[in-house]
Amino acid sequence: MEGSHPHDWPDEYPQLEELHGAAAEVLRLTLPTVWDSRTVEELLESLSIDNEAEFIADQLSQEQLVALAKASFDLGNDEARWQLASRLSQLPETEERESLLTRFLNDEDEYVRRRALLAAGECRSPQVERAALKAWRSDEEYQRLVALHVLWQLKSPRLEHHLEIAETDSSEFVRKRVREIRLGQGEYESVDG
Repeated sequence: MEGSHPHDWPDEYPQLEELHGAAAEVLRLTLPTVWDSRTVEELLESLSIDNEAEFIADQLSQEQLVALAKASFDLGNDEARWQLASRLSQLPETEERESLLTRFLNDEDEYVRRRALLAAGECRSPQVERAALKAWRSDEEYQRLVALHVLWQLKSPRLEHHLEIAETDSSEFVRKRVREIRLGQGEYESVDG
């Protein structure tokens, strides 16, 4: 099913608490400038394993987030990338943050793109409205849902036009989202799937 995760790692990885402890210690005691390639690979794999709890991702400093986000394009799988993408809104607006957002917004994985779009909306990235309109034009239901959410969040002048189109969308969920927005219930928890 689109929008779901193929792995339920906590059941498959009974040593999750030990993994949390080891990763937290590495993150607490080291800076990315001293990480070797093996450390980076292991941290990205740990993020992947911990994708349900997101404990490890929540421990990242801004510097660590940036370093792992950059490395994730070559080394990380989608389970690590979406967690990193979703946290980019925590960074100050810089060219580096915008460059990372751009890469994640164009990721091959739909869920990574979705989480990057939500992060771009949260931090009011200069590219967010353009990215939301691109997501709207996709044939992916969850992308259209998030596009509507972000346009609503931005109070975009383009929202009303897209709500009118979405009223006849083939997706029941997109049509439901239109009704929620029109009823003033724009905030909701299910936007990230």
